Amino acid sequence: MTFPTQLSLLRVVLTFVIITFTLQHGWVAKAVALACFMIASFTDWLDGWVARRYKITSKTGAIVDPIADKILVLGLLLTFAYLQLVPAWMVWTIFVREVVVTIARMVALSRGTVLAAERLGKQKTVMQLATLEAIFIILLGQAWGADWAYQSWTETLILTGMVATLALTLSSGLSFFLNNGKALLSSR
Repeated sequence: MTFPTQLSLLRVVLTFVIITFTLQHGWVAKAVALACFMIASFTDWLDGWVARRYKITSKTGAIVDPIADKILVLGLLLTFAYLQLVPAWMVWTIFVREVVVTIARMVALSRGTVLAAERLGKQKTVMQLATLEAIFIILLGQAWGADWAYQSWTETLILTGMVATLALTLSSGLSFFLNNGKALLSSR
C-alpha cells in the first residue's frame, strides 16, 4: 500500500475520532475534534502532493482518496445536521451530489477511464473544509463559554458558508457531468 493511500485511510480513521469528540461535552473534546480535523484536512492535501511529487499512484489510491474525502466531509456535515448547526436539507443535497459523482467516477474507473478532479471540484472541497473549520471554531468557542460564539453573526457565518458550499457543490457536480458525460457514456 502506497504512502498516499495510507494517508487517505488515516483520514477515514480520523473522521470517526472527530465525530466521537464532536459529540462529547466540554471544550477539551471540541479542541481535540478541531485538531484532528486540521490533521485530516492536511492529509487531504498531503496525499495528493506526495502522489504527484513522487509519482506514487495506484488504482487503490484512486479509489480510496475520493471516498476518504467524502467520508470526512459527509460524516461531519451529517454530525452538524444532527446537532442542528446546519440545515439538514442542505446536507442531504450535498450528500446526494457527492454520492452520485463518486459512483460515476467508480464506474468510469472500473471501465478503465480515470476522471480527474476539476478546478471547480477542488474549490468545492476547499469551501467545504473551510465551512467545517468555521463551525468547529464556533463550537469550540461555545464550549469554552466565549460570548462571541453565541452572537447572531456566528449563525449567519455558518449559513453563509453552507450556502457557498452548496452552490459550489452543485455547480461542480453539473460541470463534472457536462465535461465528462461522453466519457461516462462511452467508457467500457
